[in-house]
Amino acid sequence: MITLSEEKVAAVFTHAEALAAAERAFRALDAGKVEMPPRGEVRIPSHSGTQLTMPCYIHDELGEALTVKIVSVFENNGTRGLPVIQAFLQLQDPETGVLLALMEAEHLTAMRTAAASVLSTKLFANPSPKSILVVGLGRQARTHILAMADAFPGLRIHVCDKKPARAIEFCAKFAEFVKSPLIPVERPSDCLAEVSVVCLATNSREPVLLGDEVRPGLHVTAIGSFRPDMAEFDCNLIVRARVYVDQLGAAQKGAGELIQAASHEVWSWNDIAGELGGVLNSKVRGRTSSDQITVFKSVGLAVQDATAAASVYRIVSA
Repeated sequence: MITLSEEKVAAVFTHAEALAAAERAFRALDAGKVEMPPRGEVRIPSHSGTQLTMPCYIHDELGEALTVKIVSVFENNGTRGLPVIQAFLQLQDPETGVLLALMEAEHLTAMRTAAASVLSTKLFANPSPKSILVVGLGRQARTHILAMADAFPGLRIHVCDKKPARAIEFCAKFAEFVKSPLIPVERPSDCLAEVSVVCLATNSREPVLLGDEVRPGLHVTAIGSFRPDMAEFDCNLIVRARVYVDQLGAAQKGAGELIQAASHEVWSWNDIAGELGGVLNSKVRGRTSSDQITVFKSVGLAVQDATAAASVYRIVSA
């Protein structure tokens, strides 16, 4: 068994590797080559915490991988100087069950999530986006900024946080590390007339993006909420948009925005346009007009971790 720290994972798992791993994951899932039980969840309400358990077995033309990831989300950790999201992953030999690797997985999780957002932008946004908005400034948001800048050269990136001063500080601090211009804004509505893509990466329980403020042609990728009581965008956006998900069953369990819209009977699960893998495998249509509003809602899937971990292991053991 090998042990891989965050630093070791980050040294080999590039945005290009993450994008290839994400595409493999969603194609295999759509093709029925993945065994992935529903995500296990344990709430720790006295400490504003959640523990998630995510097992997976993938068997496609590129090989096999058997993994389990354990994620903890403790919302008060920011005030303690600790990461809100912490994770580790075990990779096993799919033939024998022997443990091959144990790796810290915060970086892996952020990278594979951002890669899914890049994929959704390539598939659902109008071609060649020039300006985007990223809402939230946690680890997921920062990784999205880097991934989007890498995928779309020349991009202008607007940055918004619930604390406007934090967005200003972030842009000043990270400008030299990001290929694209960083522009702080106080609220999403300040730049919605300009941007063609919005990335939502918050743990908000109240919508931070309102459908009435969204212009035609916008693409929204939302990855922050993962429980029924969370919501990054409102019902008005859902009823105006063509909505895609990472996996229908996972969304029905954890996509708070969609769960709430369905429970209020303003929208139905039958209105889902399809899953990301179905579009990649040409079974489902993507955007059908330049004026269409599209939404990709992701709650994160264990198969994304499995293909990402397999990619990391292949590189370090070569």
